[in-house]
This record gives sequence, structure tokens and C-alpha cells, in this order.
Amino acid sequence: MALFACSKMLSQTRRSTGPAWQPYLIRLRPNDTIAVIRLDRLGRSLKKLLETVDELKAREINLNGLEVRIDTTPAAGELVLDVFGAIAHFERRLNSERTKDGLINARKHGRTPGRPPLPSKTSSAPVNPSPKPQNISA
Repeated sequence: MALFACSKMLSQTRRSTGPAWQPYLIRLRPNDTIAVIRLDRLGRSLKKLLETVDELKAREINLNGLEVRIDTTPAAGELVLDVFGAIAHFERRLNSERTKDGLINARKHGRTPGRPPLPSKTSSAPVNPSPKPQNISA
């Protein structure tokens, strides 16, 4: 804590801007700086992370990422954060497009993607029917 000249420290084991962060976010004043080991600790998703960063920016609170060394105080740090956000958004969109293409391709080849449907309550079929090999003798 002394290395980064921090006056308060919050330790969290999961990503969240939930209840554990709120008392600290409320106490922050303009020109305060919040330092996080990793920026992804501020939100569960990129959208939530960027919302939190925008909230801090609107309140004139500075943000330092210690692992990646992003300081959003100067314009260059803000740009780097925006570029990282754009790249993450691009990767998420690519993944979504690939998933959709894979589902379309599976349907074209007669495969039904996803989990098999559960048997209805009126059905007497076993939950996990396993095909039994048949002995065919010639």
C-alpha cells in the first residue's frame, strides 16, 4: 500500500461493483485516484467496466490499473483504455459471429446443436437412452 501511496485498500476475491465497492465509491471525491490491480476487477463485463470508468470520469475521479499500467488521468491513458475496450468488444463480436455460423452449419448438416431435450412428463422414455448395438448375423 505504501508503494502506491494508498490511504485505503479494499481486497475482494470476486469481480464485482456490487456492495463491497459501494461504500468506497460513495466516499471518493473529485481528484481522488482509485488504483486496481487489474481493471477487470471493476466489472463482470466490458460494458459494466466501461460504465464504472465513465461514472468515475464524470465524478472527476482518476483510475490507475497497476498490472497493465493504465492511468486514465491523462488523455493518452484514456485512449489506451478505450482501445482495449474496442478490441475486447471486437473479439466478443467475432466470437458471437463464429458461434452463429457454427450453429447454421450444424443445422445444414442435420445436427441439432445444444442439449438434447428433456423427456416430457407424459413420456415413459428413459432420461438418457443409450443405443444398444444390435448383433446382426448373416
